[in-house]
Amino acid sequence: MPLVALLATTAVGALCFLTSLFESKAVYLWLLNLSGMTGFIAWLGIAVSHYRFRKGYVAQGRDLDALPYRSPFFPYGPVFAFALCLAVTLGQNYQAFVDGKIDWIAVTATYIGIPIFLLIWLGYRAVRKSHFVRYEAMTFPEPALASAER
Repeated sequence: MPLVALLATTAVGALCFLTSLFESKAVYLWLLNLSGMTGFIAWLGIAVSHYRFRKGYVAQGRDLDALPYRSPFFPYGPVFAFALCLAVTLGQNYQAFVDGKIDWIAVTATYIGIPIFLLIWLGYRAVRKSHFVRYEAMTFPEPALASAER
């Protein structure tokens, strides 16, 4: 898989370089929007992962004091982060919807990252036959002892 990631990164880098040669603002904006959208999608995933980790940890009767760090705002922190990222993601180009006529090119350029993400994610799940793990079925490593206790 590292070779595939390297080739994909090289292809995107080459595409970015080519936009500077041909002075294509449209391609540059599409690439910019795609990279920005993936950042918000990553933060949405982090919020979901944090929420599910803590819920699964507690569902198995584990002690939160064994964790090296505990978020003081759980469960509100990840829920707030998810809602905020979702609002920013969906509202990135609200101007395309304001005048009563939808600017489909602007909408596509802004939100192109969402269908690409869904295609890759659902494709991965189909190929690997992965599924969501129930809280009770999650596995956690035993917490490491602090260096002073060793």
